[in-house]
Amino acid sequence: MFGDIGAGIQWTYFMDDMTMTSKDSRTIKIGAMVNHVTRPRVNAAMDNDSRLNMKYTGHFTGDIGIKNTDISLHPSGYYTQQGKNREVVLGCLFRHALRESSKYTGYIKSSGIGVGLHLRMGDAIIPCLFWETAGTSIGLSYDMTLSSLKKAPGMQGGPELLIRFRAI
Repeated sequence: MFGDIGAGIQWTYFMDDMTMTSKDSRTIKIGAMVNHVTRPRVNAAMDNDSRLNMKYTGHFTGDIGIKNTDISLHPSGYYTQQGKNREVVLGCLFRHALRESSKYTGYIKSSGIGVGLHLRMGDAIIPCLFWETAGTSIGLSYDMTLSSLKKAPGMQGGPELLIRFRAI
């Protein structure tokens, strides 16, 4: 057994629609975190060479309504590094609202469909499709490896399924 500590922070900016019908709301979230601050030993020999490196992560997401349309942009990205290993993913989803939430009663929940593309720098492109309604999202993406890893057996990429539930 060993103890491990991580810490993070997130900043959120929210701007509601200018008018009830303008559909131009904005939400931006930016965060950072550090994991394995205590650098615990991870093997039974308890030698100093087996300590976990700290892991640094930064992320951003956005929800940007395009004024007077049913379309919104959802840019996102993250950076993570642990020791010499590093990963950067950037992309954007385009969401078409099929139904808006009721502004006052909350009885009607929003729904939408979307499509997007992400790029894992130096490695892969990730096209995706999603459908969401009332806090439930279902999505499908395919991680297409472009780097030299695709030459290795079994490293051609693969499908990924997303099922997400959010309290509204």
